Amino acid sequence: MGQLSRSMTIVRKNMIIYYLKGPVIIFGVLIPAFFFLAFIMGRKDLPLSFLMAGLTSMTVFFTATSVSPVIMPWEAQMNTLERLIVSPISTASLLMGDVISSVYSVS
Repeated sequence: MGQLSRSMTIVRKNMIIYYLKGPVIIFGVLIPAFFFLAFIMGRKDLPLSFLMAGLTSMTVFFTATSVSPVIMPWEAQMNTLERLIVSPISTASLLMGDVISSVYSVS
């Protein structure tokens, strides 16, 4: 249970630091919005529930896939990766925290 709570601490840190960064906003919000607009142009026969389900799915997918590739390079660039590696958390728990933060972004 100790490693899980440490992973959740990594999740909270990632959410506070990385969720308002440019790539996450661009890939998580703007690209799905542009895809959505491109999809509905000229289509009047699609129900609103179908369109909202598609927009939600795209936003969830793009947000979840935009967080993970950003975390590790920024941690290495800011020299905080070394601090995380020497902290009393296993490498598997550290990586699990990063994975959970990607999945948690869609909740």
